[in-house]
Amino acid sequence: MFNKKISYLSILERKKKTGLGDAYKKAIKEAIKNKDLRSIITMDADGSHSPQYLGEMLDNINNYDVVIGSRYIKGGGVENWEVWRRNLSKFGNLYANALTGIKISDLTSGFVCYKRDILEKVDFSKIDSSGYAYQIEMKYYLVNNLKVKYKEVPIIFKNRREGESKISNQIITEGIVAPLKLFIKKIWKK
Repeated sequence: MFNKKISYLSILERKKKTGLGDAYKKAIKEAIKNKDLRSIITMDADGSHSPQYLGEMLDNINNYDVVIGSRYIKGGGVENWEVWRRNLSKFGNLYANALTGIKISDLTSGFVCYKRDILEKVDFSKIDSSGYAYQIEMKYYLVNNLKVKYKEVPIIFKNRREGESKISNQIITEGIVAPLKLFIKKIWKK
């Protein structure tokens, strides 16, 4: 399934697009097969997530199960986003926090460092989101089901330099529905 290999890099190519969350699930399942890895990092490949933060994330993973690159803690931020986009993201995170009860400032961050052994415990069949809401649902699963110890580190998210944002009505709807489903799931458990 990995078509190209460099000693430290593997590229997983998919035949068709089935959503961002689905891409994460497939890549993580493939990566955890490598028992030599101690940690796995997910990040955007369009330059939005700077590699300058990798050292801090890897330093912290020794003491935590998950380290999240956060735009919404002191020292974090976003560059070159329109006001509506910035507000949509902040409101979306507040909304997801309120419904899920998770105290992660940036639930929608895709810049995350995981201990490989934690990812081995994830039952991906329990994570329904195949799109952008995957980020919220994955963090919900990790905190509520696996009781992970996590830390957020500040990052500056830089808007993509090339191409256009993939934000759409479908993504916004998914961002509204997924936390609501998690809230109902949480209430139903009680």
